[in-house]
Amino acid sequence: MKPDTPFLTIVIPVFNGAPYLRDAIESVMAQSDPPAELYVLDNASTDETPTVLAEALAASPPVPIRVDRNPETIPGPANWARAATGVRTPFFSVLPADDTIEPAFAASVRRALIARPDAEFLFCCAFHAMNAAGEVTKLRDFRDPRWTGAADRQAFLDRLCKGMPFSPAGVVLAKEAYDRVGGYDAGFAGTFDYDFFLRICGQARGLYGLEEPLARCRYHDRSWTSGQHLDGPPDLERLLSKLGGYDFLSESQKRSVVEGACDVVRQTVSRRLRTPEIGDVAILKARKNAEARLRRWQTQFPEISQFVRIAPTPGNPMLLWHASRWRLLIPLIRDLLCRYR
Repeated sequence: MKPDTPFLTIVIPVFNGAPYLRDAIESVMAQSDPPAELYVLDNASTDETPTVLAEALAASPPVPIRVDRNPETIPGPANWARAATGVRTPFFSVLPADDTIEPAFAASVRRALIARPDAEFLFCCAFHAMNAAGEVTKLRDFRDPRWTGAADRQAFLDRLCKGMPFSPAGVVLAKEAYDRVGGYDAGFAGTFDYDFFLRICGQARGLYGLEEPLARCRYHDRSWTSGQHLDGPPDLERLLSKLGGYDFLSESQKRSVVEGACDVVRQTVSRRLRTPEIGDVAILKARKNAEARLRRWQTQFPEISQFVRIAPTPGNPMLLWHASRWRLLIPLIRDLLCRYR
């Protein structure tokens, strides 16, 4: 790559993102190495998002801005997938509308690609967490010699299978690799990015970890992260059913994915059982019912014993574990989530 070649598109898929969208756009405009363009796909927002975008377009921006708008609102994962199809450059980064990137983001990515031309997936090994007001609250630091710089694929997959060691805002993708692995799966409700990251990290030609914390992830009540990951039985069933075909993951890595997914389910169920309307008495009753249901499953399917351990505290009605045959878990988890959602 030549030092002055336009190579990067920043993509912002947005729906009703007016409260934070200006910050995201300004962070792109402030890049020391300006991207080729900022591409915004508005998912038929009903708030002030169109006004924010019109103001940005009218301000003679240093980075060209291209805006498209869906005729009607579609599911979030489908909007991300549609936005990715509009990329015209060899690389792109999807910036959630409530997050920001540091001024050195694009320049650091360019230097990394010059040093490692085969990299198709680049990520920031550390990022800043911020609150709704945009104040930095914490440095999330996942830097490790095994994946800072040219990454050891298996070491990084081991870590990724236990949870994402990066913020999506700090990821840069080769468009050709994105298309090659099938892009975002719009059939998910909230886990589409994690499924995609598993696929691309297992199949991209090169992985590269940027050492600097070049992204800021905003945590607030309305964020996707706060409420939509593993959104009910369909998401979990889809993830587990796809996992069997991921030949780029080892059995132990698949086990880690399922254990993590089931732990999220446990936390989701526990959170729903802790609502003020239910109270501790109902929690105890729910746990008793969960135990009885799991016992019935263990009687009908002895193999389930290797997957299931009942949590000892009333606040955690069940904890699901996985050994090797993850497909057996699908109806059990679906049944439990439908019962307690």
